[in-house]
Amino acid sequence: MPRTLIVISLALLPATWVVAEDWSQWAGPRRSFAVESELADRWPEAGPRILWRRPLGNGHAGIVTAGTKLFTAYGGGRRETVVALDRSSGRTLWERSYDVGYAAHREDWDGPHATPLVVGDRLITVAIDATVRAWNVEDGELAWTRDLRADHRVKLPQSGYAASPLAWKGLILLPGLGGPGPGALALRLDNGRTAWARHEFRSSHASPVLVRFAGRDHAVFHGMNELHGLDPASGDRTWSHVLRQNAADNVSFTPLWDASRQQLLLSHGYDDAGMRAIRLRADEGIVRTEELWANRRLRVDHGNGVRLGGVVLASHRSDPGILVAIDVTDGALLWRHRIPKVTGLRAGDKLLLLDEDGSLHLARPDRDGPGVLASARILENNAWTVPSLVGKRLYLRDRRHVVALELP
Repeated sequence: MPRTLIVISLALLPATWVVAEDWSQWAGPRRSFAVESELADRWPEAGPRILWRRPLGNGHAGIVTAGTKLFTAYGGGRRETVVALDRSSGRTLWERSYDVGYAAHREDWDGPHATPLVVGDRLITVAIDATVRAWNVEDGELAWTRDLRADHRVKLPQSGYAASPLAWKGLILLPGLGGPGPGALALRLDNGRTAWARHEFRSSHASPVLVRFAGRDHAVFHGMNELHGLDPASGDRTWSHVLRQNAADNVSFTPLWDASRQQLLLSHGYDDAGMRAIRLRADEGIVRTEELWANRRLRVDHGNGVRLGGVVLASHRSDPGILVAIDVTDGALLWRHRIPKVTGLRAGDKLLLLDEDGSLHLARPDRDGPGVLASARILENNAWTVPSLVGKRLYLRDRRHVVALELP
């Protein structure tokens, strides 16, 4: 579950580390690509201050934090490494390397894709070959290993396993990819044993999310052809919604939950529907779904979407690279802005957008346009990893470097 950094004595920590939530999992503290951080409207001419920069290897795993440490994974060519770094300096605290039984057929698709997960004193990683490992946060001691291909017949897509793990009450929830194995499964945090493995739906690269609806938790899995709500304790299906009949690709983005409208926002890169809104409603104890709208002019092939108020923003495909804004109420197209494919997050009333060429953008979009306030070139191509923000410290990576910034 998300961790909170509790400051006992301000004298013990640097001034910039005053009570900020750790970025402990994919998509941030609440798995929503959003934090409540107040950022300045402008940057110095040279861009935000770079605290440190260091080499890293190939891969797209995000950066997660726990107190004074940050963690990520890198590798490629059938070998990966999980690394713990000091947040203030970037120096290596510990790293552990291991062989993997798979390599993507393109170099820019190789290396680990899944973002690690911090739960208490455990760090959970998932390699490109769908091997799950639990490490001790403090010293990197390996606690347990599970090979999902061997144990649950997981069949890897051409770019390898990419979904990031999700924690729920002592369980680790993961897509199983389905056909012939389970579409979803849960491992026990303490020993890695299977708690449940259910349903044979074909999963996508999308990471699962938790939704609180009608008085209970629902683990939402964005499959290739359906959207599923499962009871995280047992794996029982609580609801499902058919999205398409026969998807040609498994590229889907992590669903966004809009609690005020009780709807899920999702997109698939290779169908005719594009961005959709699926509303949940309770009917005498039964959860039913309703598709409110769809807009094919926003189809996300890989990356994430961000919701800011009544607008959802994401990059439409990779070529030619268009940032698109959609009204979450009715699906109306609000505007299109040419920019290389971006990943990003919401920080208060602003967005931080990292484009694939390595430029970081600060924006305050509205219904009329992107409202770009500042931009700076920080990284190189391919910068496909969602940034991580803790307080005003921003952590970025591409396939060659990891960088820590101090935002004004």
